[in-house]
Amino acid sequence: MINQQKFHLENFWVDSFELTPTVEPTTNGQQFFMNATSNVYYTEKNNKDFKLTLSIELHKDKKFIFKACQMAIVNFEEDMNLEEAKDAISDVGSAKLLYPYLRAFTLATLKLAGHDKINIPILMFD
Repeated sequence: MINQQKFHLENFWVDSFELTPTVEPTTNGQQFFMNATSNVYYTEKNNKDFKLTLSIELHKDKKFIFKACQMAIVNFEEDMNLEEAKDAISDVGSAKLLYPYLRAFTLATLKLAGHDKINIPILMFD
């Protein structure tokens, strides 16, 4: 029997972002290159709260590189070690819960910067 750990996202926010013009081509030779990564860290508060990060990098060929990092506090009902927290968060797929918000932030920021016709895919996390 799998032990399902209950948790909720307590807070989430965009921690950092940058938009840099570039004349460099994308590494894949396509018009766009995008990379998304997530990770889980201890907070300094206790063994029930963990920090979940989701970072994206979007490179438009010879136009710009946009980077953003979203963070969330994940609160468990019971004390956890880091590996247990990573497994529980991975099982539920919390990164996919954060991604729509980071995607919307990215699109809005790029639009405000004059990049109107950008569309970012909906990602499916394993």
